[in-house]
Amino acid sequence: MLRAAKKGNVQFLDAGYDAIFSSANRFRSMLTKLRLGEAAAFRKRIREARKILTRFKREWHWYAGSKEKIIHHFLKIHVPKLGLPIRFFNLEHHDLERQTDQMDGLLKRLSRDTSNAARAACLSQVQDMATYWFCVLNYHMRVEQNILGIAIKKDLKVSERNRLKKLMGTHASGGRD
Repeated sequence: MLRAAKKGNVQFLDAGYDAIFSSANRFRSMLTKLRLGEAAAFRKRIREARKILTRFKREWHWYAGSKEKIIHHFLKIHVPKLGLPIRFFNLEHHDLERQTDQMDGLLKRLSRDTSNAARAACLSQVQDMATYWFCVLNYHMRVEQNILGIAIKKDLKVSERNRLKKLMGTHASGGRD
C-alpha cells in the first residue's frame, strides 16, 4: 500500500506547492504594484493584498498539516539515511507564519496611516519583508520536493546522500530547532 501511495504523495506535494506558490507570488506582485497616491484606491489595493495573504495562510496550514499526516512515516524511514534532522522538514513553518502575521499587521497600518512619509516607510518595509519571505518559502519547498522525489524512487545510496547534502548546503549540518 505504501509503495502504491508514494507516487501520489509526490503529486500531492506538487499540487500543494503550486497553490501556495501561486498565492505567495500574487501577493508579492500586488505589493510591488502598490504606489502611494489617491487614498481610496490605495486602501482598496491594500484590502485585496490582505485577502490574498489570508488565502495563502489557509493554503499553507492545509498543506503543512496534510503533508505531515501523509508522509511523516515516510520521512521517519528515509531521513536517518540522509543523516539530516527531521526538524528541517518543518519548512520553517513557524518563521513563515510569524512573517505572514507581521506583513498583515503592516498592511493594516498602511490602510490607517494618513501621512505619506509614514506610508512610504511602511510600504518599503512590507515589500522588503515579502521578498525575503517569498525566497525562504520557495527555497524550502523546492528542497523538500527534491529530497522526497529522490528518496521515493529508490533506497538512498552513499552517492545520493552526498548529492542531497550538497543540495541542502549549510542546512545539512543541522538547521534550526
